[in-house]
Amino acid sequence: MAEGGGLDPDAPSGKSLFAWSIERAREAFPGSPISAVVIGAIPLTDDQERPERDRRLDAFLDAGADTAVGLVIDETTAGEPWTADAIRGSHVVFIRGGDQSRYVRWWRGTPIEDAIREVHARGGVVIGTSAGAAVLGGWSFDAMVGSLDPVESLTDSTPRRLTLTRDFLGFAPGVLFDTHFTERARLPRMALMLASLPPADRATTLAVGLDPRTAFAVGPGGEGLVLGEGTVTLLRWTADSACDLKPGGPPTIRGLAFDQLTPGTRADRGGRVTSRPAEPRGTAHAWAGPGVLDRGWFASVEPAWSGRGGREEQTASLIASVASGPAHAGAWIPEGASLSDEGPSRVRVSSGSTRSAVVIDARRAVRRWTIEPAPRRDAPRAHIEGATLHILGPGVAFPDGP
Repeated sequence: MAEGGGLDPDAPSGKSLFAWSIERAREAFPGSPISAVVIGAIPLTDDQERPERDRRLDAFLDAGADTAVGLVIDETTAGEPWTADAIRGSHVVFIRGGDQSRYVRWWRGTPIEDAIREVHARGGVVIGTSAGAAVLGGWSFDAMVGSLDPVESLTDSTPRRLTLTRDFLGFAPGVLFDTHFTERARLPRMALMLASLPPADRATTLAVGLDPRTAFAVGPGGEGLVLGEGTVTLLRWTADSACDLKPGGPPTIRGLAFDQLTPGTRADRGGRVTSRPAEPRGTAHAWAGPGVLDRGWFASVEPAWSGRGGREEQTASLIASVASGPAHAGAWIPEGASLSDEGPSRVRVSSGSTRSAVVIDARRAVRRWTIEPAPRRDAPRAHIEGATLHILGPGVAFPDGP
């Protein structure tokens, strides 16, 4: 299970995730006492997390675990047999948030990595939140030189902060996870990560963006279930996808399959939806969030993501507008980029732009609707299947053409 961060063990969504993990463990180990272990690389008080986050241990016990312990495993203790033995004897492993580069640097190739894999191989449950979720896929954004801001990913096709690790833990082969997704406007960064993979890998990798307090729970058969409060965003490379990634210049990435899924939706290994909640009836209304400019056929936010504040609202509002309103396409236009109209239904990124624009195209979406906002949020949650994402560099038009 990969969860997008900010998990609150006392909230209903948090309790349901802990309960899900214990239920799966009891199914895998019928009649056995269930042990859960929460692991991280440094003490909580030094990890930009509050000490009361130890509530996760109580949350496992409340959910039905028989024992729950916490371990701090740094570069020194990662090689000590007792730490690996403590993990190996558990049925549920919970990997905390923090800085995923520590996990890759300190745990890769050690008995810790082997022990976590052993738990998973015998049917145990492995959960990662935030940084812990980022290292669960076949490819991981490892943050070896720090985090990558989404606006930076629209400025430089090959930013130095875009560093990826292959097959660290690898519990979800062919998957790349990104976290804190909507709240930090990480859609363009995840698109650039996918496009930056070797060609054979990007064609077979599913990029999964996880909102806070939202999980993608993958069962033994590989099918994933969306749980929690927010949405899960899927990006896939298709036969129509293409990219132009010139070092030092804004990227162009065309034709990524885009799906944003609400809780209760299931998708297979390839990211194709296998089941979904019933579409709401009689409650749909067009959403026009603050900052969203209505161009008729097209909606936009400009300038988008110019500061740290307001990124979540700008991201969620535009997607909700596209999912619920008459405009079937929309764009985030960051400072440094501009669009010019070329007729009634065509726009182009100006050739003098220093950043790319991000376009979501839902004209051929097979399903699109909104449901009520997540707790503590204003914009409705959007459900969209069958849309397309484009990162448009200077001089590139939408829809495409000369």
